[in-house]
Amino acid sequence: MKSKFAVPMLIVASVGLSSAAMAASPMSAQNDVGVITKLDLKAMKVTLSDGNTFQMPGGYALEVFNLGETVNVGWVQVGGTKVGYGITFAN
Repeated sequence: MKSKFAVPMLIVASVGLSSAAMAASPMSAQNDVGVITKLDLKAMKVTLSDGNTFQMPGGYALEVFNLGETVNVGWVQVGGTKVGYGITFAN
């Protein structure tokens, strides 16, 4: 179920991007679309159906997403970690 507050929450959450994601050059930004298969709110991690796991910044509003929803994740590679900087519902 999509919350009518999801977009405002995503906008607020995007303001608090991690410094690692902000420090990445725009050329290194990646995009992944898939179905959420695992959602760890405590660890702030999202895993998609393709097996990719993304570490989201602390305070990101992951609670608006549910298992089985198709999403679009914007991310950058920081060391060995895929750091997400935005998630939106995919059409």
